[in-house]
Amino acid sequence: MTVEDKKQCIEPKHPKLSIQQQCELIGLFRSSYYREGVVGQEKPENLEIMKIIDNEYTDHPFYGSRKMRDVLRRKGYKINRKRVQQSATRPVHFASQVN
Repeated sequence: MTVEDKKQCIEPKHPKLSIQQQCELIGLFRSSYYREGVVGQEKPENLEIMKIIDNEYTDHPFYGSRKMRDVLRRKGYKINRKRVQQSATRPVHFASQVN
């Protein structure tokens, strides 16, 4: 039984069993129950940002995170420097998923 199948078995409004008890009964970690999305899969917005960062870095390899943040803000993205740094250090193969 996959994690997704186990999540479907949980009844949040069960009258007698709490979510914690239900997770214990079916062998599902509670954190897995609350986690959304698939691990290792990026959101489309993040992929788009990584692609822009990759393209800008190819054109201007001397840009740092502050300058890259400014470029993205001019393009209409609400982004801070920390997110630029995190997006720039993720593997580039994610960016190839965007058409």
